[in-house]
Amino acid sequence: AERFNGKNMLLLAFDYEVAQENESCEFVTFGSDILDEVTKLALSRGQTIECFIPVERLELPSKIEEMIQEAVYFVKCRPPELKKHFITEHCYYRFNFHCAYHCDEKQEDILPVLVDMNTGRQDDEVQQLLFEVEKVVPLHKRQYILPSIPMIDDKDAYALACAAAKPKITEAMKKMNRSMAVLQNQEMSKVARFYQNTINDLERRLSRSQDLNRMERLKKQIDAAKIDEKRRKLDVKEKFSVDAVVSLDSIVVYRLPNIHIILEIQHKDKFFEFEVIFNNLSRKIETPLCPKCGRPAVQLIRDKDMIHCGCK
Repeated sequence: AERFNGKNMLLLAFDYEVAQENESCEFVTFGSDILDEVTKLALSRGQTIECFIPVERLELPSKIEEMIQEAVYFVKCRPPELKKHFITEHCYYRFNFHCAYHCDEKQEDILPVLVDMNTGRQDDEVQQLLFEVEKVVPLHKRQYILPSIPMIDDKDAYALACAAAKPKITEAMKKMNRSMAVLQNQEMSKVARFYQNTINDLERRLSRSQDLNRMERLKKQIDAAKIDEKRRKLDVKEKFSVDAVVSLDSIVVYRLPNIHIILEIQHKDKFFEFEVIFNNLSRKIETPLCPKCGRPAVQLIRDKDMIHCGCK
């Protein structure tokens, strides 16, 4: 109410003639105070949204052993055996980065990056599936009460999202640079022709002149034209170079029940346990993360009581 002169209700008109007929109406158009205030209000709210993902069933598929063996291979070990499983609620943050690309024209885009707050995984497949679910299913009601597991720090999650966004932004800039290259070359050719013609004309006049003062002036004009040509080419290059300004626009929080599976694996005469996750949205075993380097690994090695992907 404070934003709208103490009014709790507004009568809006989007037609000028209608607004003139009723003095209590607020005429809404580009640049109007009411539209500016509503825009500011919208931008200041809803920057974090929480969604609850419904799932049809919370149970493992019948071919789960085969799915596990397809997802990860334990080198020089017997096939893993399923020891136990339990359901937990996973939390995902979708960081929506606002990307403003500045070149000859300004282009804006929203770049989403999904981070599993329980494992630190950045998963493009689950992100795409969440987009599809959002289109058809209301996600504002929680359907289940499940135990949660520890989450990574928000700052660490943001750092992971930034690291995942960086190559995508770089690729977008390269693509724009390629598209700008044709226009830049055309502009450079125009500049080069203009200054070449100018310098050629000055040099012809210089060669015909017998006046020492005039010859000195023409030499200075030629030098000035060459300097100006370099400056103009730098201006063209700067005009068509792509620069990106990136900021965090909003965060969407997703809650999804997933199934954790504890495997028992035999390596020589020793047994060890390893945990994998069955994602209820993709209905797949997630590629496990290497306990040592944190990268997804389809092959793991047991070495000196440590499990790793072969990383150093």
